[in-house]
Amino acid sequence: MRDNVLIVGMLLFYSVLSLSQGCFSEEANSHDNISASADFPEADAVVLKSEGNMRISDYEAEFSVHKKIKILTKKGERFAAVTVSFNPHIQVIGIKGTTVKQDGTIVRLEEKNIFESSLFTDYVLFSEDKYKLFVLPEVGTGCIVEYSYTLKINSLAFWPGWSFQDEVPVLHSSYKLTVPPDLEFRYYLRNDKQNKVEFSQRANEENQYLWVAKNLPAVSGEEYLPPFDDLAITLSFVPVHFRISGPSSTIQTWNDVANWYYGLIANRCQASEEAKIVTQNLCKGKDSEKDKTAAVFNWVQENIRYVAVDVGISGYQPHFASETFNYRYGDCKDMSNLLVAMLRHAGIEAHAALVRTRNTGELIEDFPSPRQFNHVMVCAVLDSEYVWLDATDDLCNFGEIPEADQGLKVLVVKTNRGELLQTPITPAEKNSLHRMWRINLREDGSLTGDLQIEATGHIAKAFRGTLKDRVPEKTKAWLTDYLKIIFREAATTQFSISNLSDNILPLQIECHFIGTPGLTQIGKLLLIPNKLLGGVKSIPALTKDERKYPVRLKFNSLSIDHVILNLPPLYQVDYLPEDLEFPHSSAHFSCVYRTEGAKIEVEKKLSFEKTDIPLSEYKALKDFYRKIAEEDSKHIVLKKMQRR
Repeated sequence: MRDNVLIVGMLLFYSVLSLSQGCFSEEANSHDNISASADFPEADAVVLKSEGNMRISDYEAEFSVHKKIKILTKKGERFAAVTVSFNPHIQVIGIKGTTVKQDGTIVRLEEKNIFESSLFTDYVLFSEDKYKLFVLPEVGTGCIVEYSYTLKINSLAFWPGWSFQDEVPVLHSSYKLTVPPDLEFRYYLRNDKQNKVEFSQRANEENQYLWVAKNLPAVSGEEYLPPFDDLAITLSFVPVHFRISGPSSTIQTWNDVANWYYGLIANRCQASEEAKIVTQNLCKGKDSEKDKTAAVFNWVQENIRYVAVDVGISGYQPHFASETFNYRYGDCKDMSNLLVAMLRHAGIEAHAALVRTRNTGELIEDFPSPRQFNHVMVCAVLDSEYVWLDATDDLCNFGEIPEADQGLKVLVVKTNRGELLQTPITPAEKNSLHRMWRINLREDGSLTGDLQIEATGHIAKAFRGTLKDRVPEKTKAWLTDYLKIIFREAATTQFSISNLSDNILPLQIECHFIGTPGLTQIGKLLLIPNKLLGGVKSIPALTKDERKYPVRLKFNSLSIDHVILNLPPLYQVDYLPEDLEFPHSSAHFSCVYRTEGAKIEVEKKLSFEKTDIPLSEYKALKDFYRKIAEEDSKHIVLKKMQRR
């Protein structure tokens, strides 16, 4: 891997390179004639050209983007819709676009078809966060779309990075940078394992740098992928000195990043008188720091509505804690700021923690930059131990954090310093699904049964997210669909749900059902597919024999199916599969069969104990899943005896 960090601050004299500017061209070139079937049979589109041009003067910049894309399929038409976000620190100007149809006709984007809207129309605190949307005209399979726009950036704190790759193949991608000779900055080139990116520079009255890559494959096409930024070749920048407002800031270490963010929040992290009263009432009668922290956390989680705005889109500075308290909504940094203010008023040590969430890629530890973070949570210190709090997820209990926050290096912002700490990972047994099946098999092949589900952790959270706003009839229909995953025909007749709104206790579902499982009758033998007895449905569908990328699962988990099958009259067990157990470095599966009189008991356990599986373990993982599928494909054989 070629991951580079470079400090640039002096004149460097190299051979002069001709740095071309991206511009529209109405002349065809050889790439314009590529076809889906012949050249890129699996692609919906191909990026013919992707150019970024960043020009910096003083502490401001203009960043121009130019893209040219050939549409190969109907699905590829999504590339004709472009959204560009902006805010008071970033303006969007000079939007241009054309569509070149298959017959050579050129259709230009008209000004009236460029729309502007607020990202959050119902939230006054975010009224300045907006976007421009345009859809290139008369797009169809085989056409070429081309567009450009420029961002005027008033602070280098918002210096955009660049991705050389996309979800479709890219034939040419370049990033050109022009800076004053005295500007110091660092850059990081990530995931260029095969040295695809060529770098050149020249020094004159301005320093110019150019990164170019050609013929890059798509970053997609596989199930359970790690985040895009962990796979694609990307380029990130951070200026050594920048300012948003007021004096210049210096960023060279994580302490610098923490001190800079602390300066943004210090005078905004005070609880208002109203918030102090609420805090005091919440903590009244509670002696332990844990109970006080839980009470304040639960109040913020339940009373402040979360507005999903990534750090950087709405700037880095939260609103005053009093504003968030009064308006009763905020983004992650607003909610964290209010939570810290209220906890400190309760006498609890608490700090903001800057997070690069798990779904956006791994933190680059040797590249300190505020641009790496997209989220803020809270780190509280209770009895000398760190407790992590994320009130933005209303389905997470106190003491739990969302899967996107787990197993990460995060920057805890303390007074005058920062500290990189690791967030915990929920073990498999705390993300559990336990299903108890009691099934009565009838002689005609139909069945009745009762199902009890108990779920904890992130599995319970997924159930709650699905069921919490459903009316009873829709919940009943959902349960029927859930049963049909296993049984050919099924219907829920009665059900009840416990602890749907109580995140502390396990979620419990009970239902009575009837169904037709689809059994096979051969003379006096009745074949019952093993998958009907707690068939494993939570394993990833890994369809490819070979992979280019590692496997990424959402979270560790444990699933247990306990089945009691009562046999119909005159039937007895003729064949029962053998018990088995097989492990994998990241998972474990076992299956135990028992028979007693006129009933069969089966217990299946499947645990995932690691979420990131490297390529070197992929074949073993696929073989592990194959063995589970083979076990599910087996049959239990019943034999009908003659009446005496």
